Amino acid sequence: MKPLPRLHIYPLRLIALFTVLAGLLLLLLNLYLWWRFHVHLPMHDTAHILPLAQEALEHGVTSIVLDDWFAMHAGAHRIAITRLLMVLDFRYFSGQNHLIFASAWLSMLALLLLYAAAFRRSYREARVLWIFVVGLILVSLNSPTQFWNIINPINSSWYVVFTSSALAIWLIANKPAAPTFVTIAAAYLLATIGAFSNFAGVLVWLLLPVLIAVRSIRVGMFTALFSVLITWLYLSGVALDFGSQNDAADMPQLNVGLLQQGVATVARANDQAVTQRPIDVVARRRRDERRSGGESSRALDHGGDIHGTSMLEFATPARALSTGA
Repeated sequence: MKPLPRLHIYPLRLIALFTVLAGLLLLLLNLYLWWRFHVHLPMHDTAHILPLAQEALEHGVTSIVLDDWFAMHAGAHRIAITRLLMVLDFRYFSGQNHLIFASAWLSMLALLLLYAAAFRRSYREARVLWIFVVGLILVSLNSPTQFWNIINPINSSWYVVFTSSALAIWLIANKPAAPTFVTIAAAYLLATIGAFSNFAGVLVWLLLPVLIAVRSIRVGMFTALFSVLITWLYLSGVALDFGSQNDAADMPQLNVGLLQQGVATVARANDQAVTQRPIDVVARRRRDERRSGGESSRALDHGGDIHGTSMLEFATPARALSTGA
C-alpha cells in the first residue's frame, strides 16, 4: 500500500486513537455491567435445559439418549454445545454459569485476535488502519446492543457460533491453494460447533463449499454434497417443531433441588432460598424490595413467563441475593 502524505496521516491517527478509546470504554462498561447484573442460576432459555442437566447428574451422561442432546430448541436451534456446557457447569461449578459465560468472553477475545491478525497480515504497512480496525472490532463486540447477549447465558451461543464460523472460514480462505483433507475436516468441525450452538452456524456449512470450489472445483462439488446432506439432517423436524420449546416439556416436574447447588453457593447460609420454592422466594423478595423502595425487582421484571421471568428474578446476582432475608 502506498504510504500517505504526512499531512494526511495525523487526522487518521486521531480517528484511529478515538476509535480504540471508544472501544476500550465500551469494553470496560460491558465488563462492569456484566459483573453487576449477570446471574449464577439458570434463567430464561437455560431453565428449559434443567431437566436434561438433572438427568445427567443423577443417572450419568450415558443415560441421556442422543436425540435429547440434539433436540430442537425454540423450534429452530439445536443447542447441543450449550447443553453440554450447562451439564459440565452443574457438574463442576454448581451450575453457576461459569463455563457458559467463559465461552462468551473467550470467544470475543478470539474474534478480536482473529480479525486483527487477518487485517494485519493483509495490510502490513498500514499501521494506522490496523489500529482503526482494532477499534472498530472493539466497538462492534462491545456495543450497547450486545449487553443482553453478555448477561443472558443462552445468548453466549452467539459468540461461540461467530467465533467458530470465522475460524472455519479463515482456515479455507487463508491460503489460495486447494485445502488439504485435514484443513477441510477442521473447518467443518468448527462449523459444526457453530451449528450446534445455534442455527446461524448452519449457514457456514453452505458457505464452505463455495470457498473450497474457488480453489478446487472437484473438491468443492464433493463438499457441497456433504453440506447439503448434513444441512438436510439438521433441518429435519424444524417445520414440525417450529414455535415450540422442545426441551421444556418436563419443566413442571423439575426437581427444584437441582437449583439448590447454585443458590447455596451464592446466597447466605440463612437465606430461605435453599428450602423454599423459587416462585415463593421471588414473591417474598419483591414484596421486601417494594417496601424498601428497591428498584431491582422492577428492573428485572420482563413479563409473566413462569419459567423465564421467575427464574430470572430468582437468579438475582449474588450481591442482591445476599442483602437481607
